[in-house]
Amino acid sequence: MLQGSDLFVLPSYSENFAIAVAESLAAGTPVVITPEVQIAEYVEAYQAGIITNGDKNSFSQAVTDCIQNMQQMDKFRENGLRLVRERFDWRIIANDLLESYKMVIEANRKIRTTR
Repeated sequence: MLQGSDLFVLPSYSENFAIAVAESLAAGTPVVITPEVQIAEYVEAYQAGIITNGDKNSFSQAVTDCIQNMQQMDKFRENGLRLVRERFDWRIIANDLLESYKMVIEANRKIRTTR
């Protein structure tokens, strides 16, 4: 469904990472979200969509602006795909997780040797 969609919208006042937003970006579907959606910082940094306030007027205006500007939507699509490739590819996630485990193990070693 995401691949056939023109836009994915997620207004929220409190949202975790929001995997549905990442899935949308991976499908090449631009997003309109609120700042409280935790993936918003990535969407903003990569210019992969619009981040706007969740009030009715601001959000509906952002959606309208987005769908009326196909050139902007194409840029959001490209940027969203690049974001997913560069930040959310499974190889990158696995490597980041491995590095986190290494840091925890090293910290644990230091704690044990200071006792």
